[in-house]
Amino acid sequence: ITIDGGGRIDLSADDNGEIRFFDGSSMYGQFKDDDDRFKIQALIQDKDIMFAGNDGGSEITALTLDMSNAGYAYFNRGIDIKAADEKRLRFTDADGTFRGGIQAVEGGGQMIATTAQHDIAIRSQSNMLFSSGGNTERMRIASAGAITMTENLTVNSDTASTNGMVRLQNNMDNNYETLRIESLGDYDAHIGFLADGATNYYWGAGIDYSDSGKFKI
Repeated sequence: ITIDGGGRIDLSADDNGEIRFFDGSSMYGQFKDDDDRFKIQALIQDKDIMFAGNDGGSEITALTLDMSNAGYAYFNRGIDIKAADEKRLRFTDADGTFRGGIQAVEGGGQMIATTAQHDIAIRSQSNMLFSSGGNTERMRIASAGAITMTENLTVNSDTASTNGMVRLQNNMDNNYETLRIESLGDYDAHIGFLADGATNYYWGAGIDYSDSGKFKI
C-alpha cells in the first residue's frame, strides 16, 4: 500500500492515539499518546529498539537500547553534549535521587559531584591515565595500584584539622618501606621544606642524599 499525499498526512486515533505495527499477526511496536507524552514502544519481550542510518553508503546502527537490560544504551560512536549552559550528565536513582554527575564548568574544565553520603568510584580493568594540555599524560595509576606523576604534587588545605597533611601509612606486617624517593639519572634525591611564601626549598630546610652516598640535613 502506498500513501502519497500532495500535502501533509495526518494520522489520528481516539484510543490514546495508538498507531500499531504488525509483521503478519505479530504486533512488534507502536506509537501512542501517554498522558500527552509521545511514547515509542517495543512490544516483543527483550527485543531492542535500534536507530540506524546510512554512513557513506553503509548501514550503521547509531544507537541500540537493550530491552533485556532495562534499556541499557549502546552508542556506536562518541557523544557530544552541546548546550549554552549546564553542560552536564546527571546520575540518579529510579526515584530521581541525585547520586553524581559530570559537568563542564566555565572555561572548559570538568568537575565530578555527588551527594555527601556517597562515594564516586572510577574503575578500570587496566591502567588509568590522566591527561591535560591536550593529550599529555600527567598521572598514571597502574593496574596494581602504583601511582606515577610527571610533575610536582602540591597539597593545599584551608581546613585547620588537616593543614595540607600528607599521610603515608603502611599496614604490612613486614619490612616494606612506607616511602621511597628515587632520583632518576645523575640527580641527587631531595626532600625540601618550604616556609610560607618561599619558592625554593634552600630558603627553608631540606634533606639531601647524593649518588655518592652522602646524607645531609
